[in-house]
Amino acid sequence: MSLSESIRTVLEKSKHRHIQAQASLALAQQAERRISLAQLLKGNPDSARDLVTIMGRPAVVALVKAGPDKLKKEAEALYERTRTIAERVFRPAT
Repeated sequence: MSLSESIRTVLEKSKHRHIQAQASLALAQQAERRISLAQLLKGNPDSARDLVTIMGRPAVVALVKAGPDKLKKEAEALYERTRTIAERVFRPAT
């Protein structure tokens, strides 16, 4: 199980909203890093060889396949989910 899969499991199964918010935020931030890498690959395809050495071929292929636009939508959805969860956690007492 990858780190992303573990965090996603925490997000989906935790009964604690503050933990869900942290997991959602971690996934959104991870998506932001993947956006940067996808943009690097799009602008400089020769960098793929170096990234394959660091990340492994399947991860680089997934970045190229997803592309920056799809990853950006994923990050935005995760940030929105984080905001929604956090609003429930930190709702002011009335």
